[in-house]
Amino acid sequence: MTVWLVIGCDQGPTPNPTLDSGHSETPKTKRETTASPIVAAARSQVGKTVSYDPSYVGLAYPNGDLPMEKGVCTDVVIRALRDASKIDLQKLVHEDMKAAFSAYPNIWGLKKPD
Repeated sequence: MTVWLVIGCDQGPTPNPTLDSGHSETPKTKRETTASPIVAAARSQVGKTVSYDPSYVGLAYPNGDLPMEKGVCTDVVIRALRDASKIDLQKLVHEDMKAAFSAYPNIWGLKKPD
């Protein structure tokens, strides 16, 4: 699960409105127009989480969060899961790290979950 969250952080190329203008929109399928509660919760953050800030911040545990206007893509995903499904990904990852810390990459020099 961590891999798709990290891949989702890639902001990719910035769209060029001049290239996108004038195209005809194809009809949307039912799947495209009916968003899951998690997708709807993530979309509800558009315009609220406005500052991309990848700096490390220690958070309260459990249920710690940055101010809504700051964060990165994983913060948006964590908030959406909490809001829509009552799933606390932060807590699940923390508990998994506590149970199997040696299975996680040792690239930050941590001795235990933070």
